[in-house]
Amino acid sequence: MNMPRRRWVSHATLRDSPLDAILSGTIMRAVSFLASTPLPLPLPVFLLFRLS
Repeated sequence: MNMPRRRWVSHATLRDSPLDAILSGTIMRAVSFLASTPLPLPLPVFLLFRLS
């Protein structure tokens, strides 16, 4: 997976369109948001069942 990523980055730097940078930034922000969101969700559920 590392070689295709390096190839994509090298080709993306040669293009004039900033669309690749915008899309990759949006995807990275969405992935980081989705990765961090489920972590705090089980805690209130656990506390709710523990208090009942």
